[in-house]
Formats: sequence, C-alpha cells, structure tokens
Amino acid sequence: MPQVVENKPMKITEEVVGSVYRQKYKEGKPIEEYDVETFEYTNIPDKKILKVGFTLANMFEITAYYELNKLNETETSFTYTVTK
Repeated sequence: MPQVVENKPMKITEEVVGSVYRQKYKEGKPIEEYDVETFEYTNIPDKKILKVGFTLANMFEITAYYELNKLNETETSFTYTVTK
C-alpha cells in the first residue's frame, strides 16, 4: 500500500474547489508525485463532502469521493467512492 510522504500546496483557492496539492507517494523504493485537485467541497455542521482527483501514469483519471452525514448525535454515515 503506498504511503504519502509529502502533501505540498501548489494552488490554494478561497472556496477550496480548484485547489491543487502535490502529493508524493512511496511504495517500496520509488517515490511518485501526483498533482491532486479538489473538485468538490462542502463543510457544514451536518454534512462534509470532499472529491479529489489526479491522473495516474498519464493514462488513468482517478477520483476519490468522501461524504459524511450526521444521522444523530452519536451516529454518522460515511460514504467512500473511488473511480478510475
């Protein structure tokens, strides 16, 4: 499983959407770099959404979508979706 060794902001937007971070991953000896862009962002008390994406090997568009919804004071629904 790759390990994130660096997460450096490259472009930060006030609304978060459009922000870009350069992430470095290490899997074994090689370190790979990807520019990860924020496509969707919601941060309100009862709902959190984050959708990010990057291009892998100049061939695959990878996205990750995270959503948390407050169900009540002790429970939260968590949805995690990855596409390629």
